Amino acid sequence: MSPHTSAPEVRRPRSLRTLLPKGPVATKFDGSARLTTHRFYDEKGPRTIDLDPGSAAIVGRVRLGAIVAALAFVVLVIAAPWVLVLPFVLGQKKIREPVRDWITRWLDGVERRS
Repeated sequence: MSPHTSAPEVRRPRSLRTLLPKGPVATKFDGSARLTTHRFYDEKGPRTIDLDPGSAAIVGRVRLGAIVAALAFVVLVIAAPWVLVLPFVLGQKKIREPVRDWITRWLDGVERRS
């Protein structure tokens, strides 16, 4: 390589935090928060919604439940490897779309109230 050529650009792998949807970010001391949705679970996403304290608490509990479910899934896969089939079954459009629609309707109601 000559001294005038630049080194090839090295791409760093994206961290897992940038791939996963973010939770609500507290914006005030009263418990309200701001949530930026993700297309994975919100048909109208990405959009930013201001959450009242009650809705922010619900989103926080759902996020905690998802983390616990993911950890339980990992333990279950170690105990019974055939469970790896479940994500493929649950990822089918007939199962995934109604859940996504329900979440979008709930987020629409939260957005209207704020």
